[in-house]
This record gives sequence, structure tokens and C-alpha cells, in this order.
Amino acid sequence: SSGVSEDPLLPVYEQRKLFELDLMKSMLEESNINRASFSKSSLPTRTKVCKILFIGSSSTGKTSIIRRYVKKTFAPSYRATIGADFLAKVVKWNENITLRLQLWDIAGQDRFSLLSRSFYKDAVGAFVVSDISRPETLDAVVAWKEELDTKVQRPDGTTLPCFLLANKCDLIEDSSHQSKQHAKVCQQHGFQGWIQTSAKEDININDAMTLLLKMIVEHEMDPSSSSNRDKENQLECDSITLEVNDRKKKASGCKC
Repeated sequence: SSGVSEDPLLPVYEQRKLFELDLMKSMLEESNINRASFSKSSLPTRTKVCKILFIGSSSTGKTSIIRRYVKKTFAPSYRATIGADFLAKVVKWNENITLRLQLWDIAGQDRFSLLSRSFYKDAVGAFVVSDISRPETLDAVVAWKEELDTKVQRPDGTTLPCFLLANKCDLIEDSSHQSKQHAKVCQQHGFQGWIQTSAKEDININDAMTLLLKMIVEHEMDPSSSSNRDKENQLECDSITLEVNDRKKKASGCKC
């Protein structure tokens, strides 16, 4: 786990310095791993910088999801994101591919900001986050997805791979009604799939990231394996039931 301070009262610039130091530490550790494993593989190690966006209405849990994934921590409240913030994480995808993730937390009130286009630049994937316990946040999901598709595309002109995260699933007991609504939004608006998550209980956070990173790696680093897969992924959504702490949670995603 990281030694970076989680004090929400630190000035933004000081937190940024700590984030950068944390990234440098991760890069050094990864460099040591690569040197140690060099003799084990005759293939060169490839590194990909992946800028991933987390967008959605305010208080849906975007910051909490990122912190849970990167730092394995959760706090009941965080300071409201102003503009944008990010955390970094190095992922050893396989023996020959290393991913340097930049997870960008875009402020929920900044969808129409003049600065938001610069936040979206160079992104390779995204999550739109809703609060499954607050139906009105799902209404805003469509506008966020349209904003994403308008402001950033892949070099070939196609839209970025994007999953809908129905966060805070620990707050509801029966999600059958919400499931139908989220599945409908997923199918009608070009999401690769939707996933119930809980940053508080650490439900499906890693699974969601793995699904998105798999699509990014296949498209960015092995295009031949995904020439038609992106179109196929949006044809039909399936449901996968996961058992978590003796409670059933659904991680819903399109075939991939």
C-alpha cells in the first residue's frame, strides 16, 4: 500500500506533489521488476500509458472508486473534486506488457466547463458512474456519455470503450428494477456493459478495471485480435452473478 497522505485538508498542489512522488516510486519498483525478469523472457517489455476517465454526477463515488482501486482504502467522505484530479498505478498486465495507468477523476459539475475538453484529451477508456441508490444520477448518464463521445475519440474515429458503473450497490437490497433500467441505458447508448460496484465494500472494482483494460490492450497493443470485437461487444448484454460476502451482486457486461 502507498504511504501517500490521505489528509483531505492538504492543499491541492501539495497532494499533487505527493501523487507524483508516489508515481515515481511505482516506476522505480517496476523498473526493478523488469530488470529481475529480463533473463526470463526473450521478448521486449512494452509499456503503455493509459489515461482513463471517471465521469458522472457529483457524489456518485468516482473518487472513492479510484482510491479503492489504487490505494485499497475507503473513507466515508472526500473533499469535492474541483476541476479534475488523478491517481497513478502501474499494472503488470502480463510478462511482456506493463500498463501505466492515469485515472482521472473529473468533477461532476464540470460537464459543461470550457476546460473539460483538455481533461478528456488522450484518454483511451472511460467509466461513467451513477449512484444506484439515486435514480436521478442515471438520468444524467446519457448526457455524460454523449459528452464523452463528442470530446474524445480513438485515432480511427471510433468511440472510446466505456462501461457504466452502478456504484453504491451496498445501499440497496433489491436491485431488479434498477438492473432493467441500467441494462436499457447500456444497450441504447453504446456502453460496452454495466457493472454494479461498491467502493465501500470493494465489490467488482478490480473486475471492472480488468474488463476495460482488456479492451484497451487488445485495441491499442494487439489490434488484430479485436478488429471486429468492439462492434460485437455492443450487440447483447449478459448478466454474471457474483457471490460477495454471502450476498449476490451482479456484474453486468457485454460479451467480450
